[in-house]
Amino acid sequence: CEYHLGFTPKVSIRQVNQESPKEDICFTYVPGHLQYMLTEIFKNACRATAEQYAEDVDSMPPIRATIVSGKNDVTIRISDQGGGIKREQLPLVWSY
Repeated sequence: CEYHLGFTPKVSIRQVNQESPKEDICFTYVPGHLQYMLTEIFKNACRATAEQYAEDVDSMPPIRATIVSGKNDVTIRISDQGGGIKREQLPLVWSY
């Protein structure tokens, strides 16, 4: 975003460990897969948010990442205010 538009939204990351609230979250994953998915999601969120707030950069909201670990799983949620996906593009979301 910064390279193409000259500005980028801030990113806020929060973790919630439901089993041990005072400890960092630790889980097993395939590094290449997780890195690829998160890079694409953050890239899309940054671009959409930056384009949505290009006229008013000072009011640009942050992109929020929340990582929650439970007893048997880990959930990663990325949320932005970039405007969403147009209905006609929904069938293409999972195509590569």
